[in-house]
Amino acid sequence: MTSIIGEHVDILITTIEDMAKIYGIGCGRYDAETIVKGDVGPLEDDDLKAFTSELAERFKVSIVAITIRYPDTFERHRWESVAMDGDGNFIRSAEVRPIVLWDRLGGGDTWNGGFYYGLLTEGFNTKGMDKGLLVGDAATRLKQTLMFDLPIVTKAEVQALMATDVLGGGKRTAR
Repeated sequence: MTSIIGEHVDILITTIEDMAKIYGIGCGRYDAETIVKGDVGPLEDDDLKAFTSELAERFKVSIVAITIRYPDTFERHRWESVAMDGDGNFIRSAEVRPIVLWDRLGGGDTWNGGFYYGLLTEGFNTKGMDKGLLVGDAATRLKQTLMFDLPIVTKAEVQALMATDVLGGGKRTAR
């Protein structure tokens, strides 16, 4: 699988847990076994930079993006994401944001769409990665408040949540 990724993939989007389970890759100070057991504590920038660097080098990709879910209870989770390009430019969500889940199925795909939207509208650079994280984080948080795996959210809904994330303000979802 590693050679297939290296030959055909420019942007790798994954999770820490998947890389620990499939490839035995740890994340900074947390080894793969600890991650698989779910015993991961706070993740520092250095942990995530080491992880994304290892993935970029191992799989020969130009951008690595990681989505990070922190389950607190069955229905309450927190979410953030990171991305790093081949030049070492590292972007992390401004803060870890809460999600009250209705259905998490499709949440990762929705984040991917938002991340690619940022890259395609702003470029495959730090500005695009930054916008991608912002859009992806907002889009997935909205999607996971809906039933079923098809994300039926509008651009206006995502933009309203992004504005709240960036500027602060209300706690209600604009629909």
